[in-house]
Amino acid sequence: MPMPELLFLAPVLLVAFSIFHYIIHPAFLSPLTQLPNAHPTASFSPLWLLWVRYRARENRILYDAHQRLGPVVRIAPNEVSVSCQENGVKVIYGKGWEKPQWHDAFMNFGVCNLFSTRWSGPHAIRKRRISNIFSKSYLHTSADFFAVARTIIYDRYLPLISGHVSRREPVNVVELNYSAMMDVASGYLLGLPNSSNFLQEVEFRRNWLRGYRSRIPHMFWIYYLPNLTEWVAKWLGINLVPKYVDDVTADIEAWCMGMCNKAEASIAAANGKEVKAGNNPVVYRQLKSAWEQERRKEGKEISPEVMQSGRLEVASEMLDDLVAAHETSGITMTYILWELSRDLSLQNRLHKELLTLEPSTSFSIDTPSLPPPKSTDSLPFLDALVMETLRRHSSLQGPLHRVTPPDATLGPYSGLPANVIVHSNAYTLHRNSDVFPDPERFTPDRWFEPDGEAGRKEKWLWSFGSGGRMCVGSHLAILSMKHILSSIYRNYTTRIIDDEGIEQEDGFIVGPRGNKLVLLFEPRK
Repeated sequence: MPMPELLFLAPVLLVAFSIFHYIIHPAFLSPLTQLPNAHPTASFSPLWLLWVRYRARENRILYDAHQRLGPVVRIAPNEVSVSCQENGVKVIYGKGWEKPQWHDAFMNFGVCNLFSTRWSGPHAIRKRRISNIFSKSYLHTSADFFAVARTIIYDRYLPLISGHVSRREPVNVVELNYSAMMDVASGYLLGLPNSSNFLQEVEFRRNWLRGYRSRIPHMFWIYYLPNLTEWVAKWLGINLVPKYVDDVTADIEAWCMGMCNKAEASIAAANGKEVKAGNNPVVYRQLKSAWEQERRKEGKEISPEVMQSGRLEVASEMLDDLVAAHETSGITMTYILWELSRDLSLQNRLHKELLTLEPSTSFSIDTPSLPPPKSTDSLPFLDALVMETLRRHSSLQGPLHRVTPPDATLGPYSGLPANVIVHSNAYTLHRNSDVFPDPERFTPDRWFEPDGEAGRKEKWLWSFGSGGRMCVGSHLAILSMKHILSSIYRNYTTRIIDDEGIEQEDGFIVGPRGNKLVLLFEPRK
């Protein structure tokens, strides 16, 4: 064949192949064609889904799609959303389906942590390092957690509230809750002397929170188009993500590393001796020790270079835990306070239950103390309030991505190909009216139903995910919130001064759209 004809034929074949590969096959020949499409273009183009995500409407759009089309819906040529348990959540998250590239966006210091680890084997190793010190039974008896919680509540949180009360001054509890949860988490992870003090260091915390939130509008490019974002910056010189986002991230990483360095120094200074409860860097110490033991077991020399790699791995885990704890638990605390502040009868009911705790959490006595964590954790109405808030106002509402193995089954559809991105999301699961009647209504009493029904509800509660990769810090988060709530409502009542913008945003982790909830605290008479 003459050369000119070959030159003409090559691009024609390339176009024909592209049309077949990207349009005809996914739209008409792929096994995914048996699934209903959330949008007319979903079978052959991801642009609709990208636009939905760019506009921050994904959770509500997916919920609507499931309401119309059923529990398994195709939302892009190679992406599926699932809202059922059988052949759905139980399989995807309970059978160890692997994570896609999307999780790389959650690395810190350029190093993997528990959440960003994509493969089941390495994830299991990382989880074993620390799972015991995050267990409910360990926290119930941990002198370190008890001391951290008491210090944050009685030396920082309640004195702040007391000051506002004495001045009859309302307070924006959104910022306060982020700060309290950061301080509790960092105190337990790194030891009180090495941890944050957001509650008292007002200017620093406001700058930190402002910087952290400034990154959120730009995360779309990092989450969903990382390769394009990198290519455009490299070859066209266009930064889809502003440089200040990288600068803020670097500042946050430096802040975390500074606390890790303090924790390291405190371990060296203790030289194996017992330290005061609350000062022990519980999680940092165990994670570092487990990492070193693994290296020795493998027969590897721990050179300075290897040690630096280990320090970055530990720091990446610390930062991941701190970011998740302050944001998710801070948001949950805000919505518990909002729901209670809308209904004085709920506050009175909780207060009556709190009076049963010993020792008293009254802030008026000379040496206030916390009741044993197990006692606070066992209060049924307090637990119901937390559970219902986690359901109705879940802070982590966005999809948790996985990829299908070969010949996968989702809902009634079988024979699905490998490497399809598949996910569920808490926003949709928590609004299943068969499990949660009248799902938009805040109803704590739904958690008092007969044991079998209550257990069924817990299986659908997805604020921390499920399966082997669910949030390892869930018990720390819940117990911390319960201690703070019990201390607030034993001493005060709350009422709303300004809740404009309290409706939740749409996205992966979502708080109040207006980033405020202004309450007036008044002494409990």
